[in-house]
Amino acid sequence: MNEIKTIKIWKYITTILVALNIILMLVMWLKPNNEPERQHTAPRDIIIGKLKFTSEQIKNYDSLIAIHRSQANYLRDKSAKLHEAFFEKLKNNQYQPTNTDSILNLIAATEKENDLMTFNHFKAVRAICNKDQQQEFDTIINEVLHIMKQGNNRRPDNMPRPPLPADGNRPPPPNRDN
Repeated sequence: MNEIKTIKIWKYITTILVALNIILMLVMWLKPNNEPERQHTAPRDIIIGKLKFTSEQIKNYDSLIAIHRSQANYLRDKSAKLHEAFFEKLKNNQYQPTNTDSILNLIAATEKENDLMTFNHFKAVRAICNKDQQQEFDTIINEVLHIMKQGNNRRPDNMPRPPLPADGNRPPPPNRDN
């Protein structure tokens, strides 16, 4: 008789544990995911969504994007060619401070041109906003720029990597004491 009670108790305990496991699995499976999405959201979608653009504003914004992309592609290609010419000096043993400084100045000027072009793009985007949208624009612009910067950290396929010397070791950093 004692054995039967023990078996019944174990059956109840096992049934309760199985039921609790099923409930726990269902809760975990059906629970909504409260973590923020880690997917990349395009700056266009953020601006249109948070500023609540009208269809006319979206049309204007899309034309501004097309112009911006065209200019950005041109500057990206220009920068890639300048970087390639800069590092080509290593291959040909044509390193001279005056030559490399002039190419570096052109690279810096291209970077400056790119920053100014991006500034003017967002200035034009802000101009198509109404007063309320402009206030919201001012609060989201840094977020949008941060997302754009993250996207630009990926090296374009046409951007050459600096070559390693023949021995495979990187050169020492330049002397910055001057």
